[in-house]
Amino acid sequence: MTTERRADLGIAGVTLALAAGLAATALTFPAGNQDGDPGAALLPFLLAAVLAVLGATRVLAPLVTGPAPPPSETGRDPESEPGPVLPVLGMLAVGAVSVWAMSWVGFVLGGVLLLVGGSLLSGERRWWRIALPAALVPPAVYALFMWAFELRLPTGPLEAVLL
Repeated sequence: MTTERRADLGIAGVTLALAAGLAATALTFPAGNQDGDPGAALLPFLLAAVLAVLGATRVLAPLVTGPAPPPSETGRDPESEPGPVLPVLGMLAVGAVSVWAMSWVGFVLGGVLLLVGGSLLSGERRWWRIALPAALVPPAVYALFMWAFELRLPTGPLEAVLL
C-alpha cells in the first residue's frame, strides 16, 4: 500500500467518523412538525450524508479508476515531495482571522479580508483578479442572506465607521 493510499484511507476514516458523529448529534435535535417545517435536525443529517458520500468515494475511488501508476511512470517521487502544509496552514490562519474580524468589521469586510488573503496565498498577483471577487462576492452573499433567506449576517461596530 502506497503512502498516498494510506493517506486517502486516513482521510476517509476521519471523514466517515465526522459523518457518524454529526448524525449521532443530529439525533438529539428536534424533528420537524406538521406544518412542513423540516426541523433543526435536517441540515446536520444532510451534512452527515454528504460527508459519508465523500468518505466512501475516497475508499472506493481506486476500485473504480484502478491503482495509481508507479512513481517511475509519472516522473515524480511522492515520498520526496513536500506536501502543501504551509499554504493550508496559511489559509486556515486567514480564515480564522477573517471570522474573528467579522465581529468587529462585519460580514462584508470580513469576507473581503478572506478573499484577498486567500487569493494572495494561492499565488494570484494580478490586482483585478484579487479585487473583483473580493468586491463582488461578499456583498452578493450578504444580499442573498438578507433578502432571500431573511437571515441577518454579522455587522460589527467598525462597519458603520468604515463604510
